Amino acid sequence: MRVWQLDDLVAPGEAAAIRARLERAAPRERWIADRGRYLLDEAHREPALFATVHAAAVRATGLRLDEEPAAFAWTVLRHGDYSLVKDDALRWAAAGAHLDATLDLSAAALPGEAELVYGTGAGALPTVIEQRPGRLALVDRRAPGVARYERYLNHRAGDRRVVRLRLFLRLG
Repeated sequence: MRVWQLDDLVAPGEAAAIRARLERAAPRERWIADRGRYLLDEAHREPALFATVHAAAVRATGLRLDEEPAAFAWTVLRHGDYSLVKDDALRWAAAGAHLDATLDLSAAALPGEAELVYGTGAGALPTVIEQRPGRLALVDRRAPGVARYERYLNHRAGDRRVVRLRLFLRLG
């Protein structure tokens, strides 16, 4: 499993405009106790942003990637929200081998909260990606057994939200 992190991919003003458009799209509550709780939208498209993420992923990794994502999802996490390994495995199993691209569009950083955690099992230490606005996390998920979860947002989050776009980019 290879991981790349790119900071400041999206300017704060642009991220705010994207969050406003996403809010108008009205993401729906998803809550299955043993899988996760968060707001989810799998219909709202931002073609220019998708292209920006794709171009950054190609530059960073050197991989040839399909321009159109195989799948995508917007998630909004609030106090008490989380996403477990089981949620990742069941929702994205059909995506197959791909590059997992997650862009944080939050208004503010929440240190120690909503971190992305990727692991391969077999006693290997997990890779933890800190939540930071503008950060693009790229994870090569071609190897079998790569799992992901998003850590819980506790009371320190208050009314702040973590907003993410996740793209699954197939190798071209």
